Amino acid sequence: MKIAVAGAWHVHTAEYAKAIIKNPKAELCCLWDSDQARGRQAAEKLGVPFAPDISDVLNDPEIDGICVTSATSEHTELLRRRRSPLRN
Repeated sequence: MKIAVAGAWHVHTAEYAKAIIKNPKAELCCLWDSDQARGRQAAEKLGVPFAPDISDVLNDPEIDGICVTSATSEHTELLRRRRSPLRN
């Protein structure tokens, strides 16, 4: 299962991302953040590509799920923008 992290703002971003990495059934495939410098730095630390455009992440049919760790004020917009319908 490919999982993307949406946001590097949250205090638990690294912890949640590392849990995905440690899960043998999951693959952390990329990280996006609204602040590109912060996002690139976090992606580099985690060893995954930085995704500069959230639309590409949300519309990528290869990505099975998103772990939202952005600023709380961005959560609603990110969740509303998800592709629909969700795959099973």
